[in-house]
Amino acid sequence: MNQKPSNGAGVASLVLGIIGVVFGVFGMFSIIGLILGIVGCVLSSISRKNIGPNGMATAGLVLGIIAIVFCGIMFVACAACGGAAACASCAQAF
Repeated sequence: MNQKPSNGAGVASLVLGIIGVVFGVFGMFSIIGLILGIVGCVLSSISRKNIGPNGMATAGLVLGIIAIVFCGIMFVACAACGGAAACASCAQAF
Protein backbone atom coordinates (compact mmCIF):
# COMPACT_ATOMS: atom_id res chain seq x y z
CA MET A 1 0.00 0.00 0.00
CA ASN A 2 1.45 3.26 -1.13
CA GLN A 3 0.12 6.07 1.04
CA LYS A 4 0.73 9.76 0.48
CA PRO A 5 2.67 11.44 3.29
CA SER A 6 0.68 13.65 5.63
CA ASN A 7 0.75 17.38 5.03
CA GLY A 8 0.12 18.42 8.65
CA ALA A 9 2.99 20.88 8.71
CA GLY A 10 1.71 22.57 5.55
CA VAL A 11 -1.78 22.95 6.99
CA ALA A 12 -0.36 24.23 10.29
CA SER A 13 1.80 26.80 8.48
CA LEU A 14 -1.23 28.02 6.53
CA VAL A 15 -3.32 28.37 9.69
CA LEU A 16 -0.53 30.11 11.62
CA GLY A 17 0.08 32.48 8.71
CA ILE A 18 -3.60 33.45 8.61
CA ILE A 19 -3.78 33.94 12.37
CA GLY A 20 -0.53 35.93 12.30
CA VAL A 21 -1.89 38.33 9.68
CA VAL A 22 -5.10 38.75 11.71
CA PHE A 23 -3.10 39.54 14.86
CA GLY A 24 -1.16 42.14 12.88
CA VAL A 25 -4.31 44.24 12.58
CA PHE A 26 -4.44 44.64 16.36
CA GLY A 27 -1.49 46.80 17.31
CA MET A 28 -0.68 45.60 20.79
CA PHE A 29 -1.00 41.93 19.79
CA SER A 30 1.35 42.27 16.83
CA ILE A 31 4.20 40.59 18.72
CA ILE A 32 2.07 37.43 18.89
CA GLY A 33 1.47 37.67 15.14
CA LEU A 34 5.19 38.10 14.59
CA ILE A 35 5.94 34.89 16.51
CA LEU A 36 3.17 32.99 14.70
CA GLY A 37 4.50 34.18 11.34
CA ILE A 38 7.99 32.92 12.15
CA VAL A 39 6.68 29.53 13.30
CA GLY A 40 4.50 29.33 10.18
CA CYS A 41 7.51 29.95 7.93
CA VAL A 42 9.51 27.26 9.72
CA LEU A 43 6.69 24.72 9.42
CA SER A 44 6.25 25.60 5.77
CA SER A 45 9.91 25.00 5.02
CA ILE A 46 9.76 21.66 6.88
CA SER A 47 6.72 20.62 4.85
CA ARG A 48 8.30 21.69 1.57
CA LYS A 49 11.46 19.74 2.42
CA ASN A 50 9.68 16.53 3.47
CA ILE A 51 6.80 16.38 0.98
CA GLY A 52 7.93 18.71 -1.77
CA PRO A 53 6.43 21.94 -3.03
CA ASN A 54 2.69 21.98 -2.55
CA GLY A 55 0.00 24.64 -2.44
CA MET A 56 -0.66 24.74 1.30
CA ALA A 57 3.01 24.96 2.24
CA THR A 58 3.59 27.72 -0.32
CA ALA A 59 0.54 29.66 0.86
CA GLY A 60 1.69 29.22 4.47
CA LEU A 61 5.13 30.53 3.57
CA VAL A 62 3.72 33.58 1.79
CA LEU A 63 1.28 34.36 4.62
CA GLY A 64 4.04 33.85 7.19
CA ILE A 65 6.28 36.34 5.41
CA ILE A 66 3.41 38.83 5.13
CA ALA A 67 2.66 38.36 8.84
CA ILE A 68 6.30 38.92 9.80
CA VAL A 69 6.60 42.13 7.78
CA PHE A 70 3.17 43.52 8.68
CA CYS A 71 3.43 42.67 12.39
CA GLY A 72 6.96 44.03 12.56
CA ILE A 73 5.83 47.35 11.10
CA MET A 74 2.82 47.49 13.43
CA PHE A 75 4.95 46.66 16.47
CA VAL A 76 7.42 49.45 15.69
CA ALA A 77 4.57 51.90 15.00
CA CYS A 78 2.82 51.05 18.27
CA ALA A 79 6.07 51.34 20.20
CA ALA A 80 6.73 54.75 18.63
CA CYS A 81 3.21 55.96 19.42
CA GLY A 82 3.47 54.69 22.99
CA GLY A 83 6.83 56.39 23.43
CA ALA A 84 5.50 59.64 22.00
CA ALA A 85 2.47 59.55 24.28
CA ALA A 86 4.66 58.90 27.31
CA CYS A 87 6.99 61.71 26.32
CA ALA A 88 4.10 64.12 25.79
CA SER A 89 2.54 63.33 29.16
CA CYS A 90 5.94 63.72 30.83
CA ALA A 91 6.53 67.09 29.14
CA GLN A 92 3.19 68.44 30.39
CA ALA A 93 4.21 67.73 33.98
CA PHE A 94 6.99 70.31 33.80
